[in-house]
Amino acid sequence: MRLIATIVALVSFNAFSCPQLAGNYSYCRSTTGAAPEVSDMVITQKSENGVTTYTMASTDVEDQERSTHEYYADGKPRVETSESEMGEITDSMTFTCKGKELKSRQYLSIAEEMFFDVNIDYKKNGQELMIKYKGTVAGIEFEDTLNCN
Repeated sequence: MRLIATIVALVSFNAFSCPQLAGNYSYCRSTTGAAPEVSDMVITQKSENGVTTYTMASTDVEDQERSTHEYYADGKPRVETSESEMGEITDSMTFTCKGKELKSRQYLSIAEEMFFDVNIDYKKNGQELMIKYKGTVAGIEFEDTLNCN
């Protein structure tokens, strides 16, 4: 009986250890202009079997394209490969929860050459969502923060 209670406690703790980011954000403004600004961002989240899943939908301000992505905060890399005329493209994303932040590492390589390698941290401060970017794109280092409200 104690073993069952311990397992339930661990699963419950893991399910609630990720930050609560769910909400509607009308505009995400860049502090440096390096990251793309988005509008109408909607984040939902759910926890199943100890894994928190975030669904993020937003509209790119520049081209008005709407996109929706689902991210699993389980620390496991999600890797996709495809072929292009430039060579094999490898796209990898890993999401983990650490304290009050959702942390991700995303990288993309083309023909085994790193195109971008970026860490993105999501953190809520009151009603505002902060998304911090830090990494390299095409060999150039950049850092930016999107402030969403």
